[in-house]
Amino acid sequence: MNAVVDLEDHIRTNLRVAELEARCSALENHIANQNIRELQEKLKEVREENERRENPQPQDVPRGEADPDDMDPDDADGPVYG
Repeated sequence: MNAVVDLEDHIRTNLRVAELEARCSALENHIANQNIRELQEKLKEVREENERRENPQPQDVPRGEADPDDMDPDDADGPVYG
């Protein structure tokens, strides 16, 4: 009879260990997925910043509408924009 009780305890212990391992794995996956999402967002921001640096766009003054006060008479290329 004692062997049966020991076997039942052993089975319960193994089931509990398996349950805890599954919960830990699920938590690790959740954390990893969250980290991936955060890194993807950061990567998107860095790519957008690099795009802005590589392809600057005038923000305040549309082309062809430069303020005459911003004109540099020594600049052969024309007016200064934004």
